[in-house]
Amino acid sequence: MTAWQVLGLIALLGVVILTTLSYGAATHQLRRDTRIGLPGKALLTSNKAWNDGHRAALPWLIVADGAMFVVMIAAMIAVEANSALPAVAVVLGGLATVAALVRGTQVANGSADRVRRRSKRQLR
Repeated sequence: MTAWQVLGLIALLGVVILTTLSYGAATHQLRRDTRIGLPGKALLTSNKAWNDGHRAALPWLIVADGAMFVVMIAAMIAVEANSALPAVAVVLGGLATVAALVRGTQVANGSADRVRRRSKRQLR
């Protein structure tokens, strides 16, 4: 097995994990947990903050999933190709995946923080 094939399999695993996370976020099947889901203190303050935050991040999770899919396809093509183009696609896809996950985490925490502030105001 070549390094490209291993990278393709790792990317496939990433696609499966991100798809599962995205589906769980969209359907509220992700339970509040520090080990699964997007990281952030604001997300853990309540179930509503957790659900709203993950729902807000869903478009970015889908972008990250698509970018990871590009990495997987490019890695598979690189096995057969004698070109640098698949390697460039792998690098760009990887960077896009990381950027989308970072932005999704920021959006999720912002949404969760708004939920937390609203609930504090309602308690007053």
